[in-house]
Amino acid sequence: MSNLKEAKQKYKVGDLFITATKNIRKPLKVAQLKEAEHEDRKNEILYLKDKCLSLYREFTPYKPKDKFENLEEDFKKEGTFKDKTKDILERLEYLLSLENDIVNTDGGVIFCGETLEWSELCQ
Repeated sequence: MSNLKEAKQKYKVGDLFITATKNIRKPLKVAQLKEAEHEDRKNEILYLKDKCLSLYREFTPYKPKDKFENLEEDFKKEGTFKDKTKDILERLEYLLSLENDIVNTDGGVIFCGETLEWSELCQ
């Protein structure tokens, strides 16, 4: 079951909850739930892929490649390119593995994809 579907079953309009990130201490009221857009995450993923392409072009100018997806075999080969992209690829893998947050349209996080924490319903 998707997190959004699960959230909609568990958190009804009007329910009070403490946000999953715990950065707002007072209860918030559920209005409408949706998946977060994560523009910052998307932008960082694009930036990291571009950085890998730039490094590839720097180390192998005689074999141009124009897409990140075309570098898969090159990441496996031993050498400077693999060494220089190791940290970038680890960060990229981490970002791609994160689940989307579920947020309340009036504020507050119902499900945090980074910590996998759900908000607490108030009685």
